[in-house]
Amino acid sequence: MTAVLLALLFLSDEEEALARFRKAYADPNPTSRAAAVKTLGETKGERVFKALAELLNRDEPSVRVEAAHALGAFSDFASKATQVLALGLGANKEEEVQIAHLESLGGLQQETAAPIVHKWMKSKECKVAKAAVGAAAGIRSRTSIDPLIDLLLELEKQGRLSRSTGNQAGGPPLPGSARNDSNREARERVKTLQPAVVKALQSITGEKWTAGNDWDAWWKRNRATFRVTK
Repeated sequence: MTAVLLALLFLSDEEEALARFRKAYADPNPTSRAAAVKTLGETKGERVFKALAELLNRDEPSVRVEAAHALGAFSDFASKATQVLALGLGANKEEEVQIAHLESLGGLQQETAAPIVHKWMKSKECKVAKAAVGAAAGIRSRTSIDPLIDLLLELEKQGRLSRSTGNQAGGPPLPGSARNDSNREARERVKTLQPAVVKALQSITGEKWTAGNDWDAWWKRNRATFRVTK
């Protein structure tokens, strides 16, 4: 009897949360709708999960961001939440929405999301790529070590190239030139992503290396026997 009463009480809470949400979501102001989604996400249940999942691909970006963040806290539905967030990631084009999806995928810590996260680490949008690296750190899969080391080595190479370009024959790039803009973007990408990649590798492995060559050498020595300590 106790289990039945608890189930009914849970259902009642969920229905009440959905009723409040429907009323608040009717507001034409996107900020108000986003707040309604955030509040709805505080109640966990199958019907709330479905309502949030339906919002991942519709309405204003701010609403979709809140829906993605809310699903990232559905640990009891982690597998399902990972699936819908992964599907919604490619469907949403706005940078802030993609970042929210990736942050939630990292929070859910499902290893099935690792291949998707690895793909998004290559995003041309620096903030999106950083969010993907952070997601890999959250998931903590050994399958992330290779792509993270590869990315770190690539970033270090980009950093060296951007520093050496100004010393080539013909003098430094002129302010406002395409070459100067390209160098600035490369330096900013390295500055943003390199510490995040090192942090992710350290989180997954427990090691303290910082340079790409050191990580590469360590991984070659330990690849066969390494296991992530949860």
